[in-house]
Amino acid sequence: MDKTTNDISDRQLDILNAIIIEFLKSNELEMIPSSLIVEQYNVDACPATVRSEMVRLEKQGFLTKPHVSAGRVPSDVGIKYYVSNLMEEEELPISAKERIKNALLSHTDNINQLIYRVAELLSSIAEEPAVVSFDNITVQRGLYRLHKYRELYYASNIFESLAYIENPTHIIDKVRNSNNQVFVLVGDDFEQKELGMYAIVGMLVKGYQDKEGLIGVYSSKRMHYPTIIPIVRFIGSLFSTTLKKWSW
Repeated sequence: MDKTTNDISDRQLDILNAIIIEFLKSNELEMIPSSLIVEQYNVDACPATVRSEMVRLEKQGFLTKPHVSAGRVPSDVGIKYYVSNLMEEEELPISAKERIKNALLSHTDNINQLIYRVAELLSSIAEEPAVVSFDNITVQRGLYRLHKYRELYYASNIFESLAYIENPTHIIDKVRNSNNQVFVLVGDDFEQKELGMYAIVGMLVKGYQDKEGLIGVYSSKRMHYPTIIPIVRFIGSLFSTTLKKWSW
């Protein structure tokens, strides 16, 4: 579903933005009620009006109501719209940039060590599970971090999710023609019902002999995109530059 700002009013944008911000910082997949939006966000409308707008946003595909409740949660379409149109990225601290540069410069003579180091760095700085794949080597780090999301803690599909990310060739094929340097896949993008609660923020990388690879954060769709996206972009760009300088 392709949505532009012409499809949605300014007030609906404010409500959608507030719902997604609240959704991303909540402890679990809770319905976001209109009363909370009015009380905690600068939305110029009463709860009844907000509820009406939420119904309209649901009809437009930005919100969904998975349970019998007065509240809503963002749909996959809504999350991707937020990332592309509403989200304000957070600046990666200079200290984190220096840490990344120093760590990668010390592992530029061995492809295996480099891939492992990039995966460790990405998971550590993003505080999320990370995957790095290049030249038939795939490394996952920080998978225990999935447990901080209650909707994934007891999920019976966690093994399916790990198997999916173990060989990311299909992800590379899916995003190869993307115009965005950093891509975001959410829920239904994976085309597997079992992965509906997951998302990946990733970046394609190229190295020697035009070999392709991928780095990414693979976690709950409630990951904090404003922080994760600049981290993936910075590490991915530096990783790609490093790969092109060497021929192992």
